[in-house]
Amino acid sequence: MLRLFAAAVVLCWLAGPAPAAGLDAAAINNAEYRAKPAEDKIHPAIVKVQILLDRALFSPGEIDGKFAENTRKALRAFAEAKGLAFEKTLTRELWDKLAETSQAAVISQYTISRSDLKGPFLKKVPAKLEDMKSLMPSAMQARAKRLPRNST
Repeated sequence: MLRLFAAAVVLCWLAGPAPAAGLDAAAINNAEYRAKPAEDKIHPAIVKVQILLDRALFSPGEIDGKFAENTRKALRAFAEAKGLAFEKTLTRELWDKLAETSQAAVISQYTISRSDLKGPFLKKVPAKLEDMKSLMPSAMQARAKRLPRNST
């Protein structure tokens, strides 16, 4: 019986999600350019890329530290917007241009205060996505507010 229990524990441990080794705020903030990132592995440099893309309003989808399809699409759009070439991977030139977009730490610690707990909060979250659009401005509206207006 003890062997069966031990086997079940080991099996659960092996089947569970693997912890992202070295994935903490310092590792992400201090991450440097990495050529040819692995698509299926979590890496602090890719978390940093994803956050910087998101801050620049090029959504990489889920911020998971993996150089997958949505991250590549966002990186391609960022490269095109900046007039840079994109070859399906992260280049030093793209890394440097992304790093220029934000001088702030990528990850920082925040302690929730009592005033944060006061809200405002919704009593009920809308069930339909269409009904949620009024809750916050779209990325296009946010971008338009930051861009200078043409005088013509």
